[in-house]
Amino acid sequence: MDTRTQIIITATLVLVLVWLLRLVRFRQLRGKYAVYWIGTFFILEIFVFWPKLGQWVSGDSGSVGSLIGFLLVLSGFSVLSLIHVAWELSRLEERGRILAEINAQDKGSRSLREIEFDDKNN
Repeated sequence: MDTRTQIIITATLVLVLVWLLRLVRFRQLRGKYAVYWIGTFFILEIFVFWPKLGQWVSGDSGSVGSLIGFLLVLSGFSVLSLIHVAWELSRLEERGRILAEINAQDKGSRSLREIEFDDKNN
């Protein structure tokens, strides 16, 4: 990986880090997610500063190999991020279902369909 590519990737990662810290500051991103993304940032920076590590991961030699290694690690973190988001959404869906059941019980044990129908008509 040449110096120009390293500078571009580092500048991009620094901009993303500043954006993440801004989101945490204004409470638009929870701290546990910020720690996850900042950790990802530092791992990716390791691959930028040590291109030989990227070559070792990709099993290739030369500057293209280190870039392929970097992209391979980035793809891996993207997949892990998607799995984490899916897990969080399923957890929230379960919480929403439980709250809907509690709300249904509070409204005189009517069915959820009756409550939704009443809410649409009011």
